[in-house]
Amino acid sequence: MKNLRRLTLPFLLTALACIGFAFVTSSSASSGKEVTFNKDVAPIFYKNCAECHKPNDIAPMSLISYKEVRPWARSIKEKVVTREMPPWSPDPNFPAQWDPKLGIHVT
Repeated sequence: MKNLRRLTLPFLLTALACIGFAFVTSSSASSGKEVTFNKDVAPIFYKNCAECHKPNDIAPMSLISYKEVRPWARSIKEKVVTREMPPWSPDPNFPAQWDPKLGIHVT
């Protein structure tokens, strides 16, 4: 249950980012408060995605800038809705840690 609670917040924040991103890119959006990538969406990506989704890292694409994120918007939404991303956190009781440079778990 504790793991579920710990994973729910990142999932909800990422889902919120995707919804905000869809809102920003929608031409029919008419709200009093303007949602922007840099102010509203990017901080969520930086907190939940950028650890792996940065240039030359383990993820297949970078999600740092609007220009990098925009082509992946539909895919990001799908992966968040199906809960494939963000990935599950590692088991804190497991002694190995993921080494992204090696691409393996090390103890």
